[in-house]
Amino acid sequence: MKVASTFAIAACAIILVSMFPVIPAQMANQHEAKGLSARFSAIPPVLNTPVSSNSSGTNAEVEQAYDPASGIIYETWIANFSIGFALSTNKGTTFTGQKIIPGSAMGAYPVYSWDPSISLFQNGTIAIGFMHEFSNGSISPVVDLSFNRGTTFPVSSVVYRTTSSSFSDRDFVAVAPNGTIYVTWNFAPYGSLVQVGKSSGTSDYYTYGDFNGFISYSSNLGGSWSNPEVFSPGYPYGGTVSSPILVSPNGTIMILYEDYNMTSAHKLENGYNYFIESTNGGKSWSNRVLVGYGSGYLPNTDWWIDGCIFLGSNGTIYATYDLSVGSYDYPFLSYSQDGGRTWNTVMVEDNATPYWHLIQGAAGPEGMVYLAWVTNSSSGSGLSPYIRVYSTVAGRFLTPIERISDTYGNATVWGGDTIGVSVLNGQSVGVSWGQATGNSANSEIYFSSASFSVSFYNTTISERGLPSGSMWNFKFANRTYSVEYNQSIHLRLPNGTYQYEATTTNSSFAQASGSFSVVGSAASVTVAFTRNPPPQVGIFSLLFYIGVGIALAVSAVAIVLVLKRTDREP
Repeated sequence: MKVASTFAIAACAIILVSMFPVIPAQMANQHEAKGLSARFSAIPPVLNTPVSSNSSGTNAEVEQAYDPASGIIYETWIANFSIGFALSTNKGTTFTGQKIIPGSAMGAYPVYSWDPSISLFQNGTIAIGFMHEFSNGSISPVVDLSFNRGTTFPVSSVVYRTTSSSFSDRDFVAVAPNGTIYVTWNFAPYGSLVQVGKSSGTSDYYTYGDFNGFISYSSNLGGSWSNPEVFSPGYPYGGTVSSPILVSPNGTIMILYEDYNMTSAHKLENGYNYFIESTNGGKSWSNRVLVGYGSGYLPNTDWWIDGCIFLGSNGTIYATYDLSVGSYDYPFLSYSQDGGRTWNTVMVEDNATPYWHLIQGAAGPEGMVYLAWVTNSSSGSGLSPYIRVYSTVAGRFLTPIERISDTYGNATVWGGDTIGVSVLNGQSVGVSWGQATGNSANSEIYFSSASFSVSFYNTTISERGLPSGSMWNFKFANRTYSVEYNQSIHLRLPNGTYQYEATTTNSSFAQASGSFSVVGSAASVTVAFTRNPPPQVGIFSLLFYIGVGIALAVSAVAIVLVLKRTDREP
């Protein structure tokens, strides 16, 4: 978000509340990783590698992209009112090529550029989006392109020229497999309605306004852009302030948008995250699906860019975000394995804290997801990045929470509304963030990486006891697998002990449940289905049936006697 006049932020007062919110046990306990052996190790000497050391002034709000084909890490951030860029060809040990990209403010105060975002084409072309305020006061999203790995940015394209009476903010850029560039941002047609609040050590947050989710695309490398389309409800008086976007390998556009309830006076109340998708290039959208923990909400004092969406190689959709629950703040992961129709939700850090969490994530191999966030330490030592790994296949965390910085940042100095996270070849992750150290009033961009090693083993789940033609369901790690009679389920799991439930469509057989363990080698699990026992007859039911039997017998004898008497009559 654009911040007022300067990016150096003043001191902050933290209020502690003694009452803890009530968290359901099934959510609070999901961090346990019994029976797993996994650990992080820093890859020296990358801890806190300075990224922005050649950029003067305050450097904050970093975003990151990794190109697996070239092994290059790209970073972009707000560099003293402009948009900075740097890259690393050695996994983050050093960063080179620092520059201010064209089309941004170039330090020309009071003209601003802010909210950088980055996406890569399949051929390695770099797309960097950002918001830019022109000298006439109008604000528009801009996209710069580089075709030579960041050496030059020959394309700088304004997506949509607005008027000075409107307001725009928080762009996100994504590139489709066919090279189409998509940009989302929030647009307020009546900029005079927009009001912001501010806390010390943060950027601005919205208190009043009309915010609508806009999307535009270019199919000719920024030569021209489509007219913006609205994808959020309530236009023109909507409450959508943020809308990260991705495009899947098959071209499906997916958006996680942050939508606030609005009063008739255009005041923002609590907000929630929603998922939508389009399979026709944004011409129409699916019904929105709520993403997140039921009693959690986005407070209208969220100053950071809250929300991140990304895709795993197995098609799992991931979303990270930060919610308030009661008087406390928690980072969350939600993931969908059915195209966004339903979502599982996991609390990433369940220690009650009033501090915000800038959380983002990246998908790793074998259904792993790397989660990184920056927050103030519980000890009050200052800002620091943390990381944790979750397995969607195993349905549990594979690591405890690990701090991955060798210094703490000054919590009274703004380091940005975002962080950057990328998977660097398999089980290694890179994280970038902004912080001020020591007595400095200016933030700088830093990078750290961590490696993670865990083995996965082939695990086969089979059934025994069902007759031909039966279907059976295996519920395990927040997912249900449905298979036919005599077919098996094939998984790859890390070491651990796992609980399961199994059901069948054959009503003659009972539900099965149990546990199994994976210990350093391939595992085979057999689910034994047994027939339901015959119905039990109680004593009163037995007496009833005996009485009915006797009555029927007496009636039968009576009928026979009557018939015989009738036969003897002349």
